[in-house]
Amino acid sequence: MIAFVGAATLAVLLAACGVYRPEVADVTPLVPSTFVAVEEEVADIVEMDVPEGWVLQRKGNDMFPVVIVSPDGSTDQQVATIHISLKLPSVMWPYYAVDEDTFDLDKVVLPTIRERMRDHAYTDVQLLPARFVDGNPARGYTYVQTDEETGSPQRREYWEVGRHDGRWSISIVSDRGQTELPPELDGILDTVTWRGP
Repeated sequence: MIAFVGAATLAVLLAACGVYRPEVADVTPLVPSTFVAVEEEVADIVEMDVPEGWVLQRKGNDMFPVVIVSPDGSTDQQVATIHISLKLPSVMWPYYAVDEDTFDLDKVVLPTIRERMRDHAYTDVQLLPARFVDGNPARGYTYVQTDEETGSPQRREYWEVGRHDGRWSISIVSDRGQTELPPELDGILDTVTWRGP
């Protein structure tokens, strides 16, 4: 019931703002917005198919893992980059909990989309069809962000994935000056998986 109400609210908001696409939403399989997460001392390990010539780096630590994938090993999001990090249940609790150990992805995505729509630096703001990533519910959105000083645009795509150990945030960005993600990243979410530590 909570997932349905959250999705309905999001649909109404986006319909009013002109970015809700019924023809896409209607064929999207029902993906719950809520998930149960319990804090672990050691997080699961995220893996993916790294595009040829790109470099995967692991940062952070066992409890706060960060994975960065880029063409030249750069960690600067001025170039095309995939960035994956974990938000622990204790961090999410005050803002996104709907019950004990239960969190709502729509409570993460909806306010962010509202914010971006009010700011002229963000254009082409779109809610992406809900999906699963390695069997876990995910909510995504995308937009083009224009640097106010340089006037340079950059495509950004974000996914929030609910798992048993917390909320994994995946950001995919284009090179600075590009409004489309590089072709090497087509289908990259289909290759993202987690395994036990």
